[in-house]
Amino acid sequence: MDYQIVNEILCKYAEQFIKDEFCYYTQKYDTFTNLKSLSSREKGVIEQEAYDMFQEINHKITLPFYCSLMLQSIINSHTSNLLINQKHYTKKLLWVTFRPEENMNINTFKEITIKFLDKEIIQSYIIVYEQKGNSYSTLGQGKHFHAIIQFYFKSEFKIYKQQIQKYFKGKGIYKLIDLDKPQFILDKIVYMGLTLDDTGCLINNENLNYKNTEDKNHCLSYDRLFQRRNNLEFQIKNENEILALANLNIN
Repeated sequence: MDYQIVNEILCKYAEQFIKDEFCYYTQKYDTFTNLKSLSSREKGVIEQEAYDMFQEINHKITLPFYCSLMLQSIINSHTSNLLINQKHYTKKLLWVTFRPEENMNINTFKEITIKFLDKEIIQSYIIVYEQKGNSYSTLGQGKHFHAIIQFYFKSEFKIYKQQIQKYFKGKGIYKLIDLDKPQFILDKIVYMGLTLDDTGCLINNENLNYKNTEDKNHCLSYDRLFQRRNNLEFQIKNENEILALANLNIN
Protein backbone atom coordinates (compact mmCIF):
# COMPACT_ATOMS: atom_id res chain seq x y z
CA MET A 1 0.00 0.00 0.00
CA ASP A 2 1.29 3.47 -0.91
CA TYR A 3 0.84 5.31 2.37
CA GLN A 4 1.82 8.64 0.82
CA ILE A 5 -1.14 8.42 -1.54
CA VAL A 6 -3.44 7.39 1.34
CA ASN A 7 -2.20 10.33 3.39
CA GLU A 8 -2.83 12.73 0.50
CA ILE A 9 -6.38 11.43 0.13
CA LEU A 10 -7.04 11.80 3.87
CA CYS A 11 -5.68 15.35 3.82
CA LYS A 12 -8.14 16.21 1.06
CA TYR A 13 -10.96 14.75 3.16
CA ALA A 14 -9.84 16.75 6.21
CA GLU A 15 -9.75 19.97 4.21
CA GLN A 16 -13.21 19.21 2.80
CA PHE A 17 -14.64 18.74 6.28
CA ILE A 18 -13.34 22.13 7.37
CA LYS A 19 -14.83 23.67 4.24
CA ASP A 20 -18.13 21.94 5.06
CA GLU A 21 -18.05 23.71 8.40
CA PHE A 22 -17.36 26.99 6.62
CA CYS A 23 -20.41 26.41 4.40
CA TYR A 24 -22.52 25.53 7.44
CA TYR A 25 -21.79 28.86 9.09
CA THR A 26 -22.22 30.69 5.80
CA GLN A 27 -25.74 29.34 5.44
CA LYS A 28 -26.46 30.00 9.10
CA TYR A 29 -25.47 33.65 8.97
CA ASP A 30 -27.03 34.22 5.54
CA THR A 31 -30.30 33.14 7.13
CA PHE A 32 -29.82 35.51 10.07
CA THR A 33 -28.92 38.51 7.95
CA ASN A 34 -32.01 38.03 5.79
CA LEU A 35 -34.37 38.33 8.74
CA LYS A 36 -36.33 41.56 8.34
CA SER A 37 -36.88 41.81 12.10
CA LEU A 38 -33.21 42.60 12.71
CA SER A 39 -32.03 46.18 12.91
CA SER A 40 -29.12 47.32 10.75
CA ARG A 41 -26.92 47.40 13.86
CA GLU A 42 -27.82 43.79 14.76
CA LYS A 43 -27.13 42.69 11.20
CA GLY A 44 -23.77 44.44 11.34
CA VAL A 45 -22.81 42.63 14.56
CA ILE A 46 -23.80 39.25 13.10
CA GLU A 47 -21.94 39.91 9.85
CA GLN A 48 -18.79 40.84 11.79
CA GLU A 49 -19.05 37.68 13.91
CA ALA A 50 -19.51 35.64 10.75
CA TYR A 51 -16.50 37.27 9.11
CA ASP A 52 -14.32 36.56 12.17
CA MET A 53 -15.52 32.96 12.25
CA PHE A 54 -14.79 32.44 8.57
CA GLN A 55 -11.29 33.86 8.99
CA GLU A 56 -10.58 31.43 11.83
CA ILE A 57 -11.82 28.45 9.83
CA ASN A 58 -9.66 29.37 6.84
CA HIS A 59 -6.67 29.86 9.15
CA LYS A 60 -7.09 26.42 10.73
CA ILE A 61 -6.77 24.66 7.38
CA THR A 62 -3.09 25.72 7.34
CA LEU A 63 -2.25 24.41 10.84
CA PRO A 64 -0.51 21.00 10.87
CA PHE A 65 -1.74 20.00 14.36
CA TYR A 66 -5.34 20.80 13.41
CA CYS A 67 -5.15 18.64 10.30
CA SER A 68 -3.43 15.94 12.35
CA LEU A 69 -6.35 15.78 14.79
CA MET A 70 -8.79 15.79 11.89
CA LEU A 71 -6.94 12.91 10.25
CA GLN A 72 -6.97 10.96 13.49
CA SER A 73 -10.72 11.50 13.72
CA ILE A 74 -11.15 10.23 10.16
CA ILE A 75 -8.95 7.16 10.66
CA ASN A 76 -10.80 6.23 13.87
CA SER A 77 -14.14 6.28 12.08
CA HIS A 78 -13.36 2.71 10.89
CA THR A 79 -15.05 3.04 7.53
CA SER A 80 -13.99 3.37 3.92
CA ASN A 81 -16.88 5.74 3.22
CA LEU A 82 -15.26 8.55 5.19
CA LEU A 83 -17.21 11.52 3.89
CA ILE A 84 -20.59 9.95 4.58
CA ASN A 85 -19.51 8.76 8.02
CA GLN A 86 -18.29 12.19 9.09
CA LYS A 87 -21.54 13.82 7.98
CA HIS A 88 -23.64 11.63 10.27
CA TYR A 89 -25.20 13.59 13.11
CA THR A 90 -23.90 12.54 16.48
CA LYS A 91 -25.28 12.79 19.99
CA LYS A 92 -25.74 16.51 20.54
CA LEU A 93 -23.38 18.44 22.82
CA LEU A 94 -23.56 22.05 24.00
CA TRP A 95 -20.89 24.74 23.60
CA VAL A 96 -21.09 27.21 26.49
CA THR A 97 -19.29 30.54 26.74
CA PHE A 98 -19.77 32.63 29.87
CA ARG A 99 -18.24 36.03 30.61
CA PRO A 100 -19.17 37.62 33.95
CA GLU A 101 -19.54 41.31 34.63
CA GLU A 102 -16.09 42.94 34.66
CA ASN A 103 -16.31 43.90 38.35
CA MET A 104 -16.96 40.32 39.48
CA ASN A 105 -14.02 39.05 41.51
CA ILE A 106 -12.23 35.84 40.60
CA ASN A 107 -13.54 33.86 43.59
CA THR A 108 -17.18 34.61 42.74
CA PHE A 109 -16.45 33.66 39.12
CA LYS A 110 -15.03 30.34 40.33
CA GLU A 111 -18.05 29.68 42.57
CA ILE A 112 -20.50 30.30 39.72
CA THR A 113 -18.50 27.99 37.46
CA ILE A 114 -18.24 25.20 40.06
CA LYS A 115 -22.00 25.28 40.73
CA PHE A 116 -22.61 25.12 37.00
CA LEU A 117 -20.32 22.10 36.49
CA ASP A 118 -21.84 20.34 39.52
CA LYS A 119 -25.33 20.39 38.05
CA GLU A 120 -26.77 16.87 38.08
CA ILE A 121 -27.87 17.15 34.43
CA ILE A 122 -24.23 17.38 33.26
CA GLN A 123 -22.60 14.03 32.52
CA SER A 124 -19.33 15.11 30.86
CA TYR A 125 -17.43 18.32 30.24
CA ILE A 126 -14.24 19.92 29.00
CA ILE A 127 -13.72 23.50 30.19
CA VAL A 128 -10.99 26.10 29.72
CA TYR A 129 -10.56 29.58 31.20
CA GLU A 130 -9.45 32.59 29.20
CA GLN A 131 -9.19 36.37 29.43
CA LYS A 132 -8.85 39.33 27.08
CA GLY A 133 -5.74 40.97 28.55
CA ASN A 134 -2.67 41.23 26.32
CA SER A 135 -0.20 42.70 28.85
CA TYR A 136 0.70 42.32 32.52
CA SER A 137 -1.25 45.47 33.37
CA THR A 138 -4.44 44.17 31.69
CA LEU A 139 -4.09 40.53 32.79
CA GLY A 140 -7.44 39.10 33.87
CA GLN A 141 -9.62 41.61 32.07
CA GLY A 142 -12.52 40.05 30.19
CA LYS A 143 -12.24 36.76 32.08
CA HIS A 144 -14.50 34.01 30.73
CA PHE A 145 -14.73 30.29 30.13
CA HIS A 146 -15.52 28.00 27.21
CA ALA A 147 -16.99 24.55 27.84
CA ILE A 148 -18.18 21.52 25.90
CA ILE A 149 -21.03 19.91 27.82
CA GLN A 150 -22.71 16.52 27.50
CA PHE A 151 -26.02 15.98 29.31
CA TYR A 152 -27.63 12.93 30.88
CA PHE A 153 -30.41 12.30 28.38
CA LYS A 154 -33.35 11.79 30.74
CA SER A 155 -35.15 14.74 29.21
CA GLU A 156 -35.21 16.75 25.98
CA PHE A 157 -32.06 18.63 25.00
CA LYS A 158 -33.93 21.94 24.74
CA ILE A 159 -35.15 21.62 28.34
CA TYR A 160 -31.58 21.23 29.61
CA LYS A 161 -30.54 24.17 27.46
CA GLN A 162 -33.26 26.32 29.02
CA GLN A 163 -31.96 25.38 32.48
CA ILE A 164 -28.48 26.57 31.51
CA GLN A 165 -29.89 29.84 30.15
CA LYS A 166 -31.81 30.39 33.37
CA TYR A 167 -28.71 29.74 35.48
CA PHE A 168 -26.53 32.31 33.71
CA LYS A 169 -29.23 34.96 33.23
CA GLY A 170 -28.27 38.13 35.11
CA LYS A 171 -24.76 36.87 35.91
CA GLY A 172 -23.05 38.13 32.74
CA ILE A 173 -22.88 37.46 29.02
CA TYR A 174 -23.37 33.90 27.81
CA LYS A 175 -23.59 32.11 24.46
CA LEU A 176 -24.89 28.59 23.81
CA ILE A 177 -24.25 26.69 20.55
CA ASP A 178 -25.39 23.16 19.66
CA LEU A 179 -22.64 20.77 18.55
CA ASP A 180 -24.04 17.90 16.53
CA LYS A 181 -21.25 16.82 14.15
CA PRO A 182 -17.84 15.31 14.91
CA GLN A 183 -15.92 18.06 13.09
CA PHE A 184 -17.75 20.78 15.06
CA ILE A 185 -16.71 19.14 18.34
CA LEU A 186 -13.13 18.76 17.14
CA ASP A 187 -13.10 22.39 16.01
CA LYS A 188 -14.07 23.58 19.50
CA ILE A 189 -11.44 21.39 21.17
CA VAL A 190 -8.78 23.08 19.04
CA TYR A 191 -10.32 26.51 19.72
CA MET A 192 -9.96 25.81 23.45
CA GLY A 193 -6.19 25.44 23.01
CA LEU A 194 -6.19 21.68 23.60
CA THR A 195 -4.77 18.73 21.71
CA LEU A 196 -3.95 15.06 22.36
CA ASP A 197 -0.71 13.51 23.52
CA ASP A 198 0.65 10.17 22.28
CA THR A 199 -1.59 8.26 24.71
CA GLY A 200 -4.77 10.04 23.57
CA CYS A 201 -5.08 12.26 26.66
CA LEU A 202 -6.01 15.93 26.45
CA ILE A 203 -3.18 18.40 27.02
CA ASN A 204 -2.57 22.10 26.46
CA ASN A 205 -1.52 22.93 22.93
CA GLU A 206 1.88 24.59 23.16
CA ASN A 207 1.58 25.95 19.60
CA LEU A 208 0.06 29.30 20.48
CA ASN A 209 -0.94 30.23 16.93
CA TYR A 210 -4.36 28.62 16.59
CA LYS A 211 -6.30 31.90 16.49
CA ASN A 212 -6.61 33.81 13.21
CA THR A 213 -5.10 37.19 14.16
CA GLU A 214 -1.83 38.27 15.78
CA ASP A 215 -3.74 40.14 18.50
CA LYS A 216 -5.68 37.02 19.49
CA ASN A 217 -2.59 34.84 19.42
CA HIS A 218 -0.74 37.42 21.53
CA CYS A 219 -3.39 37.00 24.25
CA LEU A 220 -2.85 33.25 24.42
CA SER A 221 0.37 33.38 26.44
CA TYR A 222 -1.38 35.68 28.94
CA ASP A 223 -4.28 33.21 29.10
CA ARG A 224 -1.84 30.55 30.32
CA LEU A 225 -0.38 32.96 32.89
CA PHE A 226 -3.90 33.88 34.06
CA GLN A 227 -4.73 30.18 34.42
CA ARG A 228 -1.61 29.40 36.47
CA ARG A 229 -1.94 32.41 38.77
CA ASN A 230 -5.57 31.63 39.60
CA ASN A 231 -5.39 27.83 39.63
CA LEU A 232 -7.67 27.67 36.61
CA GLU A 233 -6.11 24.92 34.52
CA PHE A 234 -8.47 23.21 32.11
CA GLN A 235 -10.86 20.76 33.76
CA ILE A 236 -12.41 17.54 32.50
CA LYS A 237 -15.05 15.02 33.55
CA ASN A 238 -15.75 11.83 31.58
CA GLU A 239 -13.95 13.55 28.70
CA ASN A 240 -13.49 10.30 26.77
CA GLU A 241 -17.21 10.29 26.01
CA ILE A 242 -16.82 13.69 24.33
CA LEU A 243 -13.65 12.64 22.51
CA ALA A 244 -15.43 9.53 21.23
CA LEU A 245 -18.14 11.69 19.67
CA ALA A 246 -15.39 13.53 17.77
CA ASN A 247 -13.89 10.16 16.74
CA LEU A 248 -10.77 11.03 18.74
CA ASN A 249 -10.93 8.30 21.35
CA ILE A 250 -9.79 4.83 20.26
CA ASN A 251 -9.74 3.22 23.72
